[in-house]
Amino acid sequence: MKIKRTPKFKRSYKERIAIKPSLVKELEDSLQLFIESPSNPLLKDHPLVEEKFGLRSFSVNQEIRIVYQKTKNGLTLYDIGTHKQVY
Repeated sequence: MKIKRTPKFKRSYKERIAIKPSLVKELEDSLQLFIESPSNPLLKDHPLVEEKFGLRSFSVNQEIRIVYQKTKNGLTLYDIGTHKQVY
């Protein structure tokens, strides 16, 4: 599966995740789980509405979410952060 990261995702990752090594590991584990089993209930994957219609979100942990879109070749990651930061 090909994973594309938008400039906004890269910036959010650098500012919010990369500074906390434990979050980096959780992110890696969640992405791997998503690749292997996208419908796993632990991910709490769901479609977004209103201004983010067409995008989806899944959980890295209880606080951190990834906003993404499925593409024919894989995923495009749009944002990462807390519920308040990404919605």
